[in-house]
Order: sequence, then C-alpha cells, then structure tokens
Amino acid sequence: MTQRFELWRQDDNGGRFLVGRYPRREEAEAKLTQLSRGGHKQFYWIEPGDRTGTSETGNRG
Repeated sequence: MTQRFELWRQDDNGGRFLVGRYPRREEAEAKLTQLSRGGHKQFYWIEPGDRTGTSETGNRG
C-alpha cells in the first residue's frame, strides 16, 4: 500500500471538507496553490492520508 496525501479545506464557518486524495504530495500542493489563488477566505492544508490506495474525492464534515 502506498501513502496518500489529503487536501482539506476549512470554510468561513469552520466546516472542514476533504477536497481530494493524491498519490504524491507535489500533486496535492499544486492543487492547494491553484485553489488558494481563488481569493476566497478559505484555509487549505495537506495531511498524510489513509493507506487504502483509493483516489476518490468527497466531503467529510
């Protein structure tokens, strides 16, 4: 199993949502940079993901 990296977002109300899972940290960082340019007051961060090997995206609340 390989390590995944999860990109998370926190909105203005404190809600936290999974943006996506990426096989490489560089991919997660590229997406974080892209989303951060949007001018929104949202906070994005990357965490080590699970080791299931899935690449689905979805929300967690």
